[in-house]
Amino acid sequence: MGTIAREFKDKPNILYSLWNEPNGDMTPEGKGNYERAWESWLKIGIKIAQSIRDEDPKAILLVPGGRLWGRNLSYYQSHPFPFDNVIYNVHDYWAPAGYPYSRDMWTWVVGKYPLIVAEFGGVSGGRGTYNGEEDVRYVKEVIDIVNSKPLLIHYIAFHFSGCREGQNAPCLFMGNVNNPSALSGRGQVIFDDLQTKPPTKFR
Repeated sequence: MGTIAREFKDKPNILYSLWNEPNGDMTPEGKGNYERAWESWLKIGIKIAQSIRDEDPKAILLVPGGRLWGRNLSYYQSHPFPFDNVIYNVHDYWAPAGYPYSRDMWTWVVGKYPLIVAEFGGVSGGRGTYNGEEDVRYVKEVIDIVNSKPLLIHYIAFHFSGCREGQNAPCLFMGNVNNPSALSGRGQVIFDDLQTKPPTKFR
């Protein structure tokens, strides 16, 4: 990551994501012990961040949610990531009954730190195409949260195109992205939002 930062340090529009969905199985010492895995991730994440900052002191760091596959940012309430110029990075997917997830685990960030919803998706969880009424409603809820603080929070339209109807993936475009009729239900919500809201500006 230091090498990458050295190459791109003169470009002000680069975001450096430190890791994707750290979880208990990502390190040998973490298997079966999430707290130990999280401690390992933090040590590595801080080293990665420092290697970037050594090359580019102003680099913007994307810091991931570290629990429940990127959904939960609660740890940072009492332990902010020890660098400035940080954007917290959350993933928001529907969770089945009994799964210990609620949006309170990341919405506490809104208004306190810059936040990006780097992945978010529907409800189907293998029960459809991610484009039913529940899926569209779920995506609208995320966008409403984003639009409540447009200078501090934004989203990434993850998994943009290339899916086929009936395929179990949360694509925004079914098939060809250049074909407007190929918009999925979720894709139409995001397309409409991007037509009516100005781009987010992180300050």
